[in-house]
Amino acid sequence: MEKPRGSEMDERSAPVDEVQLADWPPALIQEIAERRCVIVIGAGLSAQSRSAIDGTRPPSWSGLVESLAKSCFRRETPDVIERKIQAGSLLEAISEIRKFADRQSFDRAMTQILVDPRFQASESHDHVIELDQQVVISLNFDSIYEDQCTNGDSFLYRVTGPTHGDLGRHIRGPSKVIYKLHGSIANPDPIVFGTQDYIRNAQVGNGDLRVIEALLLTRTALFIGCGFNGDPDVELLLESMSKAGGSNYPHFALVRKWEGGGARGSSSSDAVERIEYGGTPEDPHAYFADSLKELAHEVRERRRTMG
Repeated sequence: MEKPRGSEMDERSAPVDEVQLADWPPALIQEIAERRCVIVIGAGLSAQSRSAIDGTRPPSWSGLVESLAKSCFRRETPDVIERKIQAGSLLEAISEIRKFADRQSFDRAMTQILVDPRFQASESHDHVIELDQQVVISLNFDSIYEDQCTNGDSFLYRVTGPTHGDLGRHIRGPSKVIYKLHGSIANPDPIVFGTQDYIRNAQVGNGDLRVIEALLLTRTALFIGCGFNGDPDVELLLESMSKAGGSNYPHFALVRKWEGGGARGSSSSDAVERIEYGGTPEDPHAYFADSLKELAHEVRERRRTMG
């Protein structure tokens, strides 16, 4: 797959401020080098991509909801949806959009927003792939990450989700697994948006969720591009990790550093240690890709010495 041109090349040639890079713990580097890590990717990773058509980036979660509200209705957006969006109740707004819009219009709008722009995998995607872990859990609807993985060799990867109920079987097999926790735009029907979707997910994919909980009890998790912004599935995973206890070893999350000190937002779990990267006023996420690049380099060097 052709890589995006332009700004990313300029960023790679620019000097790197080491103070702004994430400070990766040696223990985490070792865990990844030994392939005993579960990577969880969110919208922040997709946001590094650009459209092959016009260079735009994928929408944020709020941007996706606002775009759907505009695209699904020929006339004005129903007031109840506008109120939910203005109040920041985005999951409820999505539920209302699906209630008022016909299914064909909703599915077409999702395709127009997430598929038609032909978003290209970024340098950051390649760095995550280079970490070479057996299990990657994706919270994203788009297929940018898995398309980049399977572009090289589709037989090395299995893409699955809650409606398949086969996570345990794939983990015991020879393939690497990409688990679409919220579903995929490739199959819009079981996509997870609202409360009812989460309930259905928990019921249909109950066996898979137990497998994920077991993985998080026995391996180190690294969250990349995840906002910890009230996603029920993520909160459930964090709660499970916190309740497990019995270990002083944390999981980790790559998060943006804020001017006020510390990272913005918080999770319900003390089991996740935040690893911060810096940015600039023009680009708050300027050192996201460079931080992942350094991690991939450190893991590669650790594997070389282990070998």
